[in-house]
Amino acid sequence: MNMLADKWYIGGLQITAGDRQYRAAHPLKAGDKVVPVAFDNRQLVTRTEDQGETPQCVAYSMTSLIESIAWQQTHTVTQLDPALLYKKAKQVEGNTGDGTTFSAAFQAAIETGYIPTESRLHNLSCLSDVQYAIHEFGLCLIGFDVTEAWSQVASDGWVHDNGGAVLGGHAVLGVGWDNGPVDWIAFRNSWGPWGAVGFGRLSMAQFNKRFLDGVAIEIPIAAGKGW
Repeated sequence: MNMLADKWYIGGLQITAGDRQYRAAHPLKAGDKVVPVAFDNRQLVTRTEDQGETPQCVAYSMTSLIESIAWQQTHTVTQLDPALLYKKAKQVEGNTGDGTTFSAAFQAAIETGYIPTESRLHNLSCLSDVQYAIHEFGLCLIGFDVTEAWSQVASDGWVHDNGGAVLGGHAVLGVGWDNGPVDWIAFRNSWGPWGAVGFGRLSMAQFNKRFLDGVAIEIPIAAGKGW
């Protein structure tokens, strides 16, 4: 068995036709909006988490985003339950299979009171959308095709993805980028201390090759659960 699959469930990000149709009505449309050459919001992420062998990468990334934005807005530390969010997301989508979609997790976050009902979901379809979302909202959720190369992550978080079998779709938390000569997009994973204490980096070329999906959550300054 693959080294990654021995430790963590791969394939927890689901993308359905209904999910895409729902989010097509909520595009971010970053277009030609200008963002900095480099931007890094890793300091917003409040803790390192480990999903283990559960198919809950979407829920872990979603709760981490909400906790981090709550900290940014209110300087209040709160800890949400990814397992509870995942359970609610499965009820929302009515699907008994493993994994869930970004849209279901977003709706579940509203129904559990983790985010205010006024929160908005924005669809991200490309690198410029992801960069603008991180700059505008602090963080975003990104879905990648994970390959065997992720098991060889460097201690500084670099994933040198030169090929290998695709293991499945996986959700992470987008936190920053650098458009310099050695370009990268940075993310927080849900695999405990994997990489650089939970953080990883992909080159822009690899981002474009492995990108599957993305959403930004616009959370108004209001009282959600634990805020």
